[in-house]
Amino acid sequence: MIQALILGPTGVGKTRLGQAWAKERALTFIDLDQQLQRVYKTPKIADALVQWGLPLFYQRSLALLQLLEQKTECLLIAVGAGTQLAAQGQLDLLNWPHLFLVAEASWLWQQNQLYRQDPRSLTDFCAIEFHPWREQLCQASQQILDITGLSQQMILKKALELN
Repeated sequence: MIQALILGPTGVGKTRLGQAWAKERALTFIDLDQQLQRVYKTPKIADALVQWGLPLFYQRSLALLQLLEQKTECLLIAVGAGTQLAAQGQLDLLNWPHLFLVAEASWLWQQNQLYRQDPRSLTDFCAIEFHPWREQLCQASQQILDITGLSQQMILKKALELN
C-alpha cells in the first residue's frame, strides 16, 4: 500500500528525506528510479529515458507504482525522473498522497554541482529539472515544501508536520 510519494527534481533530497521519514514512521522506503533500474536491468535511469522514450517510461513507472500499491506493507516512494512524466498533461501521480519538494533553481543547481558532480550548465539543468510539465505537476500538488537552504533536520521536521 502506498502511503505517500515524494516528488521533485534531481538532487532536491527525495531519497534522503524518504529514508529518514520512513525510519521515523516505520514505513518501507523505495526509490522508484532504482526500482525501475532493477526490474528492467538498466544501469542508468537517464539511459532508460532515452532508450524507452517518455511514453514507455511513463507507462512503466505507473505500472510499477500500481504493483507496489498492491503490497501489504506501507510504502513511502521517491519518484524522481517519473515526475517529468506528468508529461503530456497526465497527472496520474497525484492520485496518491504526495509531497512535492522544490528549491530555488540556482541554489539546487549549485547543490547538484557540488554533491552530484552534475555536468550540466544552469540553463540545461533548468530546462530539464524545471520543465513546464514538472512545474504543472508541482502547481497541482496539494503539499509543496521549498527546501532551499534548509538543513536535513529542518526538512524532515517540516515534512512530518505536513503529514
